[in-house]
Amino acid sequence: MSDFAFDIVTAGEMLAEFVAERPGQRFDAPGRFQGPFPGGAPAIFASQAARMGARVAYACLPTGAKR
Repeated sequence: MSDFAFDIVTAGEMLAEFVAERPGQRFDAPGRFQGPFPGGAPAIFASQAARMGARVAYACLPTGAKR
């Protein structure tokens, strides 16, 4: 066990992905979807590492902040 709170710290784009339940389902009409699932390479990596038992942190940086 390390002295650090996390084994891995990652940062980058974090997206949410949704999957249509029915093949061929269009997005311009109401329907059922599954998710959200982590999307974007850093989020997918962090998710899989956590599933393997790593203690993972995701650094989030604000965008559009007023200065």
